[in-house]
Amino acid sequence: MVNNITTILTDKIAPQVAAQLQPELHKFMIGGLIRGYLPQTWIFVSETGAGTLVVGKDGVTQAQEGQLENPDVRITWTDQAFQAALVDQNRAAVPPEAGEPKIEKLTSKGGTAFDFLRKRFNL
Repeated sequence: MVNNITTILTDKIAPQVAAQLQPELHKFMIGGLIRGYLPQTWIFVSETGAGTLVVGKDGVTQAQEGQLENPDVRITWTDQAFQAALVDQNRAAVPPEAGEPKIEKLTSKGGTAFDFLRKRFNL
């Protein structure tokens, strides 16, 4: 059975990231800048499991169940908080008991990308 966070990454986040990123990669200046931060591997961990979001140099974005090695960023939060922030896109709906997500920026390129995208993901 696929865990909840993997479903969120597969159904919502991976297609959304690819749709926004791929057109930007074809732009001369911005595309070159973005490519310097790719690939990216982000792990999302909740109480029911973990999922990994991988964005390749070409902007192809995939979600996988579990944790891949050598991630750029690891984000730990509750299923309910991820649902509110990532799917419902309503940070205000995150239950107070969920607190803030635990963010581990494991590489400098991952940290820079996360800081740039944090608000877009409601994290």
